[in-house]
Amino acid sequence: MAKWIYTVEGRNIGPISAREVANAVLKGELDAEASVLGSKDNLWKRIKDIPEIADLIYKPAVRPLFDDDVGGELKDFLARDIDIEEYYPIFYNIPARKLLMLQIITLGLFQGYWFYKQWNYLRSSSKGRMGSYFMAKMYVILFTYEIFWKIETNKELLKVKRAPWSARTLASIWYLGPIAFFTFPIWVVFPQVGAFLALVIWTTLVLVPVQRYINECNEALNRPLSRPSFGYYAVIVIAMGSILVWIATQFIAY
Repeated sequence: MAKWIYTVEGRNIGPISAREVANAVLKGELDAEASVLGSKDNLWKRIKDIPEIADLIYKPAVRPLFDDDVGGELKDFLARDIDIEEYYPIFYNIPARKLLMLQIITLGLFQGYWFYKQWNYLRSSSKGRMGSYFMAKMYVILFTYEIFWKIETNKELLKVKRAPWSARTLASIWYLGPIAFFTFPIWVVFPQVGAFLALVIWTTLVLVPVQRYINECNEALNRPLSRPSFGYYAVIVIAMGSILVWIATQFIAY
């Protein structure tokens, strides 16, 4: 195999291999237009005109997709028997404070989305076996109790701790709010807006301990928070838009 010599600032470097010359070019120590002296024919040639060196410079090197460290970690990861579901939250997992804030700025409309996300988790985790059952429950009066009860009795959450509340008790308290609002003329005593805000506060205070329980269990199991989806932003925008429209109509009315 031919060896090569090149000159830098009057000093001869070499003899070195074709790969070493190519590496010098790739590092910027040499220019491809520079000339090197070959040991076989004792002739000076431009680097880019020497096929065995040019191929090493211009042809892409075959390299692994990951370096040794990352590749080793990936290999270990794939070697383990891991259920990909372990990297998703159990139920809809957002901070309780965030839930409280969203309830306030949407005047309670966000809880409709909250219930939907909890139901959707149950539907997806059932893998189609109980889809119609949960779909039916979604549209009947007992759906709130059903969601609370499924959270309270979830096996994954129970691995961490038991719920510090009863689904039956919380659901009963939650139902009292809408029943009082729609059955008794409480807006005779309180302004209608005030009565509605009282309903929002009442139902929100029921959801907070449920969300805290979900948060604590997910954190203990190293599960992440739920990521905001399109529906998340859509609910906020629709709720805020509806509030602004209502406020505008009130000003017009007066």
